[in-house]
Amino acid sequence: AGVLATSLFQSTTVSNLMIGSLTLMPAIDAKTALYLTMGANVGNSVTSSLVAVSHIGDKSLLERAVAGSSVNTIYYFLTIALFLPLEMASGALLRLGIAITPDTRNLNYQWGGLVGLVVHPVTDFLIIPNQVHLCVRI
Repeated sequence: AGVLATSLFQSTTVSNLMIGSLTLMPAIDAKTALYLTMGANVGNSVTSSLVAVSHIGDKSLLERAVAGSSVNTIYYFLTIALFLPLEMASGALLRLGIAITPDTRNLNYQWGGLVGLVVHPVTDFLIIPNQVHLCVRI
């Protein structure tokens, strides 16, 4: 289903956003979402292959496009070959995802965003102590 969605929308991002939304609703469970996301990433290989074939008019562009598409396809299939059996045997990816995701069922919970979690400590550590050096002198 993930491969089909990505092939249809020509966008892994759209497919993964839809999967995330369906998981949050909760129309699908996290395990299904994990497998759909893997499929969506394989669907990205279909998209890159279609883009590569679109360069059929120029032999040198076609050669480079097919090479890039092949690297993309090999990367995704090797990733799936590694992580799919690992997930099916141990459930490690699902457990990791549950461990790093806060419980959003709490109605008072508001997520500040990953950027805020990363940027604010760096800002507090680097920028604020060095404000004197950052002043613009006219």
